[in-house]
Amino acid sequence: MINKLTYKKIADSIIEIDLLNGYTVIAIYTWNKHTHDYSVQLRLKENTIDRWDVMEKARQLKFNCNYKVIHSAILKHVSHLLYDGFFDYYIERYKYEMKCFEMGDEISCLNA
Repeated sequence: MINKLTYKKIADSIIEIDLLNGYTVIAIYTWNKHTHDYSVQLRLKENTIDRWDVMEKARQLKFNCNYKVIHSAILKHVSHLLYDGFFDYYIERYKYEMKCFEMGDEISCLNA
């Protein structure tokens, strides 16, 4: 059985989506009254660390829908991105950065 992604509203214009793999996506969305669409920015975090990482290729997503379906539209898009492997690069980059931080901490402790 495949688990479906769900979202949780955490603030006005912000939802959080657990990717069910130890990572969470936050979607920050704003309505553009001139173009009549939503601009959405996605960020990623590893669930045990309180640091959101910007995903450059998901910085300016556009959604042409109304306020009644924006959450489900974002959730559907994130589900497709996950299925297509979009997050793999960012997860690997995140892991690499964390290893670099850990190595830096070890080096600074040795030099202290």
